[in-house]
Amino acid sequence: QAIIVEFIATDGCGNSASVIGIFNTKVQPTTVNVSGQVQREDTEAVADVQVEIQGGTSGLPDMDYTNTGGGYGLPELEYEDNLMVVPGKNNDVLNGLSTYDLVLLQRHVLMIESLDSPYKVIAGDVNNSGHISTIDILLLRRLILLLDEEFTQNTSWRFVDADFVFPNPLNPFETTFPEVFMLSGVEEEEANFIGVKIGDLDLSAIVNNLMPQAADRSDLPDLTFEVKEEVL
Repeated sequence: QAIIVEFIATDGCGNSASVIGIFNTKVQPTTVNVSGQVQREDTEAVADVQVEIQGGTSGLPDMDYTNTGGGYGLPELEYEDNLMVVPGKNNDVLNGLSTYDLVLLQRHVLMIESLDSPYKVIAGDVNNSGHISTIDILLLRRLILLLDEEFTQNTSWRFVDADFVFPNPLNPFETTFPEVFMLSGVEEEEANFIGVKIGDLDLSAIVNNLMPQAADRSDLPDLTFEVKEEVL
């Protein structure tokens, strides 16, 4: 709503001047409904993402988990200033990790073939340093060989505001990208995110139970190999 106010100043001799001011006012809602989708860059829905509201003073955060379709909903939240939507997922570390990811990461570091999206570059930054280096290759190899059980300097997943456009897609770390969504004070908020599985550069991670699983070959006949005996 626009409010027009006229300001008048008058001095002791009776001289006066006036100016018109226009003020746009907005009434903050008492409650807000927040919903959205979490997807991977290939539009696969990411399930079991914890989505919570942070920044309030009303006590425990409101929380929901994305369903198999990647959707979540937080209805009738008590509105306050500085509330933000924060997604998180830090389990199933080995999901999607393979030696092929190592090959893709090595080719990127050696400048043979660059990763083709900013989200894959974020996934390749295993140690969360803001750039990709040989250290990320070593850390990813340790995870695949089960020498490490978790990302020591990173979370298993990171999330980017889906509306954000990277100024330089080849280097997403050139600017700070939003990993939370700030509520703006409207009654219906939609906060969507792109999920990035750290280390998964070929998008092979199983992100919901609607995706096809690996075929069960337990009923196939045994396969026997004959190899020349060698001293190892």
